[in-house]
Amino acid sequence: MRQGSRLSRNDAAEFLGVKPGTLKSWQRVGYGPPSKKVGHRRYYEIADLQAFSAGGQSNGSC
Repeated sequence: MRQGSRLSRNDAAEFLGVKPGTLKSWQRVGYGPPSKKVGHRRYYEIADLQAFSAGGQSNGSC
């Protein structure tokens, strides 16, 4: 599901070339791109995904 400049966990995983479970695991340990929880779902900003992909680092916020 795509809403403006944010992607669902499934779409973000596809964008990064990893499995959704990998993003979930990364989020639990404080690694990976920052995400925001809306209701029961996590979303990732496209700009954050691009920055993570380019640098391979998290900016520290989840």
